[in-house]
Amino acid sequence: MRTTTTRLALALLLLAPLTAAQSARSARAHARADRLARKLDLSEAQREEIRGRAASHADELERLRAAVADARAELRHVLDTTPADAAAVRAASQRLEAARTERTVARGARCADVRAALTPDQQPRAQQLRDEHRAQRASRKAARVERRAERRERHAAGGDAPR
Repeated sequence: MRTTTTRLALALLLLAPLTAAQSARSARAHARADRLARKLDLSEAQREEIRGRAASHADELERLRAAVADARAELRHVLDTTPADAAAVRAASQRLEAARTERTVARGARCADVRAALTPDQQPRAQQLRDEHRAQRASRKAARVERRAERRERHAAGGDAPR
């Protein structure tokens, strides 16, 4: 009994960070959805409809996320164990790309389904918000690239080590 309790406690301790990270992602996703709903001035009926439409795609998207993760792990394994086997690397890369393509198609279907719940007046505003979000992401990425380049330059000049 004591061993079982100890194992259960250890398992719970090991899973707690994973569960906390998942719930934090879920909380951020809900907060982001609420902000978008306010910016688009969605009615409560629209919010419910969009939740239902997004939920109808959730299982498939989760399955596809797992497929991409599995294909990525397979490619890493092939690269680690058989670096000289070009055919195996090519096949694993093709499986990863096929999984990513399927995930992208499913994401597009979800977006189109959700977009269909918007009124014609809300659709241009939604597109504007998407464009702004993409521009912000591109700006943050450019800043990260610049910081990395600066760190590499400092390291090359004898400064601190790059990260």
